[in-house]
Order: sequence, then C-alpha cells, then structure tokens
Amino acid sequence: FMERISPFPGESREDLENLLREDMLKESGKPVISQFVRFVGRQQERCCKGDSPERMYQEFIHRMGKISDQRRQDMLSGKRSKESILVPGVDRMLHELRQRGLILYLASGSNIELVKREIEELGVADFFEERVYGDSPGFSKHSVIEKILSEPGVSSENLIAFGDGFVEISETTRVGGLAVAVASDESLVNLAVSGKTYPPQKEIIYPKKRNLLLRAGATVVMGDYRN
Repeated sequence: FMERISPFPGESREDLENLLREDMLKESGKPVISQFVRFVGRQQERCCKGDSPERMYQEFIHRMGKISDQRRQDMLSGKRSKESILVPGVDRMLHELRQRGLILYLASGSNIELVKREIEELGVADFFEERVYGDSPGFSKHSVIEKILSEPGVSSENLIAFGDGFVEISETTRVGGLAVAVASDESLVNLAVSGKTYPPQKEIIYPKKRNLLLRAGATVVMGDYRN
C-alpha cells in the first residue's frame, strides 16, 4: 500500500502507515479483498482515481505466496519447526479445550483451500474435523457465528471466540458471547527458527491490536496462548 499512496502535506510517512495499518486491522477477519477495497477509498480521498482492488489483491497473493511457500518448505524440510510458525501455546490450548468438551470451529478470511492445507501441515486439523470455514462464496464470520448459534442446545452463553480480527471480536460481543482477543505481534514469528524457543519468554501484547480489539468489545486480551 505504501508504494501506491503519498502522505498529505504536513503528514509524516509514519502517520500514513499507522492510518493504513488501522484500516487493515479493522478489516481483519473479513475476506482479504475487503482491505484492498478500503485502501482504494483512501486513495480516492487523496484526489486520485484509485487502483483496482482485484489487481492489487492478485499481486498481494503472488507476493505472499512466495513468502508462504518458503516458510512451508523450511518447515517440511526440517529447517524450522511447526512451533516456530504457530502462535505460541496454541497446540496445548486446543488440547485443553477439547478435553473440556468444547466443540471447536475454525474461521479464516484466507482462501479455504489454503487454510485446509496449512492446518493439515501444522497438525491441528483434527481439532476442527469438518468445521473449517474460509474465504469462499457466501463466507463471512458473521454467518459462521450464526451457524454455530443455530446448533441444537447452543446459545450465546456457550460461545467463546479467540481471534485477532476486529470482525470475530465485534460479532461475538454483539451476540453476547465471550470474546478473547489475541493481540499477537506477528513480526516475532520470523525470529523463531527450528530448535530455538519462541522469543521472548515474556508474553508480548501488540498495542495497536490491543486498542482496536478492546474497541471491538473484547472481554480478555492476551498476546499468545502460553498463559
């Protein structure tokens, strides 16, 4: 995005970057292209026609694909561990939730086929069985939450959502569920390599995510799943 937009007179590059980051975080949890539609709106505010959201999305997929494929190859070859890619503590937490009798659902704004492949490779697919949802025609996290609440014997009192997206937190709060915000610092993932402990030992809460997710209605905020 920063390649395609300029600051207003008197606006610093850092201020513009913070504005775009907040836009992206607010759209987190929706299908990814929604972030590009929002960005084009920012371009148009700055007196230009704006790029095509679809073309930018395809370029993003291409660039992200290179990074994702390298990370995947490093994991499959043993160069780095799966633990260095997962949010710290998530594997243990999923075991705990299942042992306590919770039925687990996974909903992601990323492409559904990519989501299914990655959870298989990361060894967490069995926790969710067929209850995996991702970007596809008709998908939204709102619809997934409504589907969960329509199950026999389920009410909002039974709903707990863990996530770092504005959408799942606000939607869970809207229906009266318990919203647990995971304000993780994603840049730390690239510091963790095979054979090393996820740095640092102390939980880190990313402040911009924390503030946004509290505004979305989060009841609890944490930086990862270790505690």
